[in-house]
Amino acid sequence: MPGSRVPSWLATPQSLAGLLPSLTLSGNTVWNKNEISIHNGPTISKPQYNSNGYQLTLSQPLFRWQNWVSYDQSKLLVAQAEANFVQARQDLILRVSQAYFDAIYAVENLNAVRANKTAIAQQLESAKKNFEVGTATITDSQEAQARFDLATAQEIGAENDLEVRTRALQAIIGKEPGALAPVRKDATMSPP
Repeated sequence: MPGSRVPSWLATPQSLAGLLPSLTLSGNTVWNKNEISIHNGPTISKPQYNSNGYQLTLSQPLFRWQNWVSYDQSKLLVAQAEANFVQARQDLILRVSQAYFDAIYAVENLNAVRANKTAIAQQLESAKKNFEVGTATITDSQEAQARFDLATAQEIGAENDLEVRTRALQAIIGKEPGALAPVRKDATMSPP
């Protein structure tokens, strides 16, 4: 079994077959046609007949150690395949949940950046009005504009991050994820 390419789900039945009896059925048929003739003379007779033969063979190995070892190895191979399947399933659950929460985090981050940008836009308007009235300097207005530009750049970065996270989730689940359910406000995490 170690060098063979048998799928693991076939290993046990195939190995068990080496321990069970085997039954073989074979048959044959022969059609005979004889002509008996005398040298340069008429044909005397033409006997024709058909002969059939059948054989049924049952064999049971009494003891073949290699078959028992192969059968035991096949059980281990099936157990290993089941463990690999469970591990792959857990890995998939972990990858999907990680990608999902990364996308949720990106949505929340984008919302926070947009709220910050709105607040900075109000500060910029206030700084421009204060400059026009004469209660603030041009430096104050330019610093407010720089903060607004930085917030705009952060918003673009957060939008790009959300797009990347959404595409990563889409690559795992194989379809467009659509609207993601946000984390509940009253959600509590239980310790492991």
